[in-house]
Amino acid sequence: MARILLIETSTERGIIACGDRGKVFFCKELPVGLHQSKQIMPAIEEACQTMENGKLDAIGIGVGPGSYTGIRIGAAIAQGLSYTWKVPLIRVSSLTGFVPQQQKGPFASVVDARMGGIYFQRGTFENQILFEEGPQICSTEKSFEYLVGRHIVTPAATSLQRKFALQLDWTWEERSPCVEMLFSQIEEEYEKKNWVTPPSTLDLMYLKKTEAERNREKYDCFS
Repeated sequence: MARILLIETSTERGIIACGDRGKVFFCKELPVGLHQSKQIMPAIEEACQTMENGKLDAIGIGVGPGSYTGIRIGAAIAQGLSYTWKVPLIRVSSLTGFVPQQQKGPFASVVDARMGGIYFQRGTFENQILFEEGPQICSTEKSFEYLVGRHIVTPAATSLQRKFALQLDWTWEERSPCVEMLFSQIEEEYEKKNWVTPPSTLDLMYLKKTEAERNREKYDCFS
């Protein structure tokens, strides 16, 4: 196992945490809203103060899908710290953190993709939590097909329920990311040495095109 700093800022429920040998010994939820980014560095400093001898083996970073701005801010900070501290970066799907606390059976981790529809990752929870696939994106209309019969786990149930007003029989669970689940995935990748070290590129999981990319494609069509 390894001592890891986790930075997860891809949704409105950001988290900074530290774990060692499978145990989380520091976890701080960032404030929901526009001031989340201002609290990231103070929270990281607070986390570092809890580490014995300041030793760190890796930085785990939630690479999305989720908020474009949130992902970029978290990734930039993680890359800067990785370069300064000379420790590797380990990617983890942010949706991996949105898992049921008690509800057994099929579930879906879901984040609002705004005009893009929804981001989702399907899984099952019986004796343990297993994901059936990686993160995906689909339109709101198509989501009924993908999510039928599933318990929905999300950081923001209210905004999503407005999108799915006609689907009243779904069960919903709003929660912050499960830090233990994120650490489990990060530590698994650490054991495989599946990491990135600066200046190597850190691939982020946007799943949908940015406005600049769409404009570039329009330009290419007429060039």
